[in-house]
Amino acid sequence: MTFGFSTGVLHKFNTAKQTLKIFRDCGCTCVELGFVKPESFVQLDEIRKEDFVGFDYVSLHAPKFGYQDDSESVEILERIKQFSD
Repeated sequence: MTFGFSTGVLHKFNTAKQTLKIFRDCGCTCVELGFVKPESFVQLDEIRKEDFVGFDYVSLHAPKFGYQDDSESVEILERIKQFSD
């Protein structure tokens, strides 16, 4: 079993990019991108594929509500896809 943290646990103090570095420096190999609020997806613009080096497992906690239409959902998924290519 693998244990890790969500970037959401430090959302009041750090950006997702900063939190990824903190977790990696602590030796975590599993992380969840905790984007519970739709407006937090703006942080995807500062994250690069290199920020995931060292993590064996990355999951996404997407918002349950807040999408205006399907095109917004598709746009967010396309932005996330860049990290898995």
